[in-house]
Amino acid sequence: MAENGSELRRIVWSEAFPFVRLFRTLPLALNANRLLLALACVLLSYVGGRVQDLIWPQKHGVKAQIEQGAVRSEIECYATSPRAAFDAWVQKAREERVAIAERAFQQANQRPEARDLREKLQKHSLRKLLADDQYRGELKELRKLVDARLKAGLTSLDGKKDRVDYDEKRDELVRSADRLRTMLAGKRAGGPPEAVRVVLAADPLVKPDEQARDQARLTAVAAREAMLQQDDEVCPRGPYISLLKFESHCLAAAVQGVCGGRWGFSGGAFDVQPALLGSLASAARGVCWFATQRPWYALLCGLFNLLVLAYFGGALCRSAAIQAARDESISIGDSLRFARQKFGGFVLAPVLPAAMLVGVAVILAIGGLVGAIPWLGELLTGVLYFLALLGGFAAALLLLAVVLGFPLMWPTIAAEGSDGFDALSRACSYVGSRIWHVGFYAGVLLLYGALSLVLVRGVAVLTLKLSHEFAGWGMRAAHSAELDGVHKLDALWQMPAWPDVAFLPTTAATPFWGTFFKYPLDGTETIAAGLMALWVYLVVGLVAAFVVSFSFCGSTQMYFLLRRDVDATDYEEIYYEEPEEEPAAPEAGTAFVTETPAPAAPAPSEPPPTPPAPPPGGEAPPAVPPST
Repeated sequence: MAENGSELRRIVWSEAFPFVRLFRTLPLALNANRLLLALACVLLSYVGGRVQDLIWPQKHGVKAQIEQGAVRSEIECYATSPRAAFDAWVQKAREERVAIAERAFQQANQRPEARDLREKLQKHSLRKLLADDQYRGELKELRKLVDARLKAGLTSLDGKKDRVDYDEKRDELVRSADRLRTMLAGKRAGGPPEAVRVVLAADPLVKPDEQARDQARLTAVAAREAMLQQDDEVCPRGPYISLLKFESHCLAAAVQGVCGGRWGFSGGAFDVQPALLGSLASAARGVCWFATQRPWYALLCGLFNLLVLAYFGGALCRSAAIQAARDESISIGDSLRFARQKFGGFVLAPVLPAAMLVGVAVILAIGGLVGAIPWLGELLTGVLYFLALLGGFAAALLLLAVVLGFPLMWPTIAAEGSDGFDALSRACSYVGSRIWHVGFYAGVLLLYGALSLVLVRGVAVLTLKLSHEFAGWGMRAAHSAELDGVHKLDALWQMPAWPDVAFLPTTAATPFWGTFFKYPLDGTETIAAGLMALWVYLVVGLVAAFVVSFSFCGSTQMYFLLRRDVDATDYEEIYYEEPEEEPAAPEAGTAFVTETPAPAAPAPSEPPPTPPAPPPGGEAPPAVPPST
């Protein structure tokens, strides 16, 4: 008997392994329209946060402290220390800043009272308190002194016949003078004593007593600038920018954990070898610090960012849903129009469980007042405490609904065209019935997103570094207007050297886009540096926009997978309004002819009824007159 064989020609991987659809997130996120939407979201959120930092009182800012040569913020201490150690750290940081200010005032021959000094430091920085007109005049005189000694020293070197070590001595003199100029401009802590000695000894015609006096002046200013620089590093920062810096550090640590194969909780974001889930746990502790230590600021900032994300995030989810389901692209205007129409639902979906969580907390707090009653209240609390446990259980479920179900709420509205109640219902249903699927899909998106971020960030790093390198070939023909040993482009914008370029996200202090305004600049150089910074930060903003775009596009893909698994709904089914077709324009040369309809023909009249036939043998019935 002959065997009927079959040949396998193709495997539809998306049907065999549905999660493969998640790998379409990268091209969805890199769409130009969605990147622009995400960039607008990032810029608006950042500007709003910085404005709130400016309004927020400085005394409620985020404290910092220098430990082992590095600056440690209050958020980092909260995320890595127990509560008792955190409270002690905050008190120590406050006292240490006052001690720095006292030493600086003593160096300036001033002795303010400690109480007055604390009140002043809550409103102003130490540099603003000490940098009066007299001190600024002293800095200008010392700058002229350094320039004069440098000029005399270079003239002395040019007049020597022995030029064996000329270049080495000249470079040392210029380098030392530039360090002192940078220090006198307030851009860096005071130069080392060696730089002071080299510059002051450059002119052999200066008398020893005059040289000693100038050295004492420069040493005193260097000591004060060192304290001012130290206060600048520990001065309280705004809560938004501090939290943003902390969360960026956690994101970089998570990506390092993914690339290093550490996907668990083996290391936190501030460990030597961070891990993925450990870094995400550190990021969650940062959010807890924000909600518990700055609750009113967190409420205002959270509401503002919710409105921004609801608008632009809804537009992103709608655009990604149309592309994923129908393989069609819609314009930015259509995406934003849909977000405006469903804006109430986008805002209401995450607010509903949060409002219910607040309601449970209020009910439990009111019930807790019973326990404050002596004797009877304590007994009632002990008997009825199971009600508080039930309330806590409900609060835990609501919190999980907010955290786990939030990524599915806005894709629900974008795909179904529904409201906030339906979004919350579907999100809770999918999370409750397919909790392990949600965890698996989220894990795949985290790993895939981390690798995608490395790729996008690497392209951005190469773009910035190569543009800096190639433009520097021409701009290095001239030096900075304020410094003799620094090239013009390096003074405007300093990028890490090739050996220091990090293509993986790093937790180091120096960002991958370099630094601006690190050296003293004149007027036109300051304007040029500011304009260059705008373009460079636009590239950095596109990297952040990719993170936002990838998050919403990945959430949309995950929603389609869960909907297919739970509701057996095809991926192609989506709420979609067909655009109205406009009437076709007439061809050129065609005349408009108005036809007059012909009059309708009159309806035929009904024939008169026929009289019935007479029965056989009977009389004929009387004739019935026709009806009019």
